[in-house]
Amino acid sequence: MRWAINIIKADKYLISQEARLVLLIAQWIVNDRRLPEIEKILAQASVDWEYFNALLARHELSSFAHTCFKNYSPLLPSDEINLLKKSHYFVLAHIADLEKEFLEIADVFRNRGVDLLPLKGSAFLVDNMYGDKTGLRPMADIDILVKKEKYSQAEKLVETLGYQKEFCGLKEDYWRRKSYHIIFVKNKNGKTFSTLEIHWSLDYSRKIVLLPFLWDRVRKLQVGDKEFALLSPEDTLFCLALHLRRFGNVLSLKSACDFARLLTKYKDLNWDYILKEAKKGQMCASLYFRLIQANIFFDIQIPNLILNGLNLVNYKRRLIKGFILKDTFLVLDKTVGSIFLKNYFLVYDNFLEPVSMIINMPQEQFAKFYRLTPYSIRTLLWHRLRFLYFPYYLFALILKATIGRIGKLFHIDII
Repeated sequence: MRWAINIIKADKYLISQEARLVLLIAQWIVNDRRLPEIEKILAQASVDWEYFNALLARHELSSFAHTCFKNYSPLLPSDEINLLKKSHYFVLAHIADLEKEFLEIADVFRNRGVDLLPLKGSAFLVDNMYGDKTGLRPMADIDILVKKEKYSQAEKLVETLGYQKEFCGLKEDYWRRKSYHIIFVKNKNGKTFSTLEIHWSLDYSRKIVLLPFLWDRVRKLQVGDKEFALLSPEDTLFCLALHLRRFGNVLSLKSACDFARLLTKYKDLNWDYILKEAKKGQMCASLYFRLIQANIFFDIQIPNLILNGLNLVNYKRRLIKGFILKDTFLVLDKTVGSIFLKNYFLVYDNFLEPVSMIINMPQEQFAKFYRLTPYSIRTLLWHRLRFLYFPYYLFALILKATIGRIGKLFHIDII
């Protein structure tokens, strides 16, 4: 589907007015300020609402728009108001269900002496990360982290609560050997009611020991009459940065908002620890990506001492910034797969690691990326030929960079 897009200048780069409106909502989420520009764009009465809603959904911010626009209702079509209201209340109800599920899981784990740390959306609920907007942040599932040696016990506990393992058509052996979490689902009335991911690590298994002091740095938070354990703010930053390495919507503004809210709430972060562990765990590029996102979209000032301390070469910095600026608001016919593949070579600290991971990619992961049947003969054949793709991709990158330089030489904007 194509949209007629009116281009406006925003924050030193060109995006459509619909994209600008989505970005303004994200900025309101982070800094609580409704910018006058929102009313100005809405008053123009030229917003392509279908395109706006598609962008809003892509960036996972639909549930926030109704509240953000509450003072501008006369400027919105009635159909749009109803759609935003529906999304708003759907998320409120869904979050209430997931919160109830998480509290029940936490109680069972607490009573059986099994340590549990909520991750991402579940952690933000406990920590009230979004303030009065906390209940509006969408959650697809409940994510928890347990110690690896406690995983089997954790699995049995959630099964007593009605959860069943979901392998998404893959073998359980793959999840245990090659992944770092297993998915569980609870069904009600024949439909999935709640999805739970039990993690034993924050990233795929590597030769590097990742965040060895994570459990020693856990903090306690009293909420009502219950005490919860949470990742330290510094380790939460790493959790959000490492999420860039998972296949999915890597440029979602919801994830960028998560990172920015954390930086805004916790201003006294231990940057010595962050820089040390980023280097030891080879997470500098992922962390730099998130920090630059926060700077570009939310004007969060990151000291040069910190950015330089990540020791990223200049060309990698330019590629990351260019990727964020050019691809965050691409038209929606751009596939998630091609975006992720570009991202994949940017969020690792060296070039050889993603290359090695592609060469050694399990057949199941290959099938997921290309949306193939995991164990078919066709998938097996393509998986065995996957090494042929890398030279093609490298050639395409070099060709694109060359064309881009030629375009700049002749003042032609080539994206």
